[in-house]
Amino acid sequence: MTQDPQFVTQPDGRVRAYYPGEDWYVTGADRNGAIAALIAESEQRMQDPAYLAQHWEMTQRHRDGREHTPGLSVREIDQTEYEIRTALLGDQLRRGTDPNR
Repeated sequence: MTQDPQFVTQPDGRVRAYYPGEDWYVTGADRNGAIAALIAESEQRMQDPAYLAQHWEMTQRHRDGREHTPGLSVREIDQTEYEIRTALLGDQLRRGTDPNR
């Protein structure tokens, strides 16, 4: 599953960052702060078995066509593509999608 991170500049100038389909978000003083917070929160959540189970269920619903969320896609990939995606993750987060741009 891939989720394109979303970044929204708040009225006070802080930046809210989230992944489509998730029920949580983080904020940072600026885009870089939001990226750092998003990475830290994601890493913490990936250590929680309950979150992993919920995340897997969401993946299955999207894979099976029972749910659709813009910015979230599911398809099987091979090991090589997985390694490439993992290596590029930092760049993806920095680029992201900002509806205010």
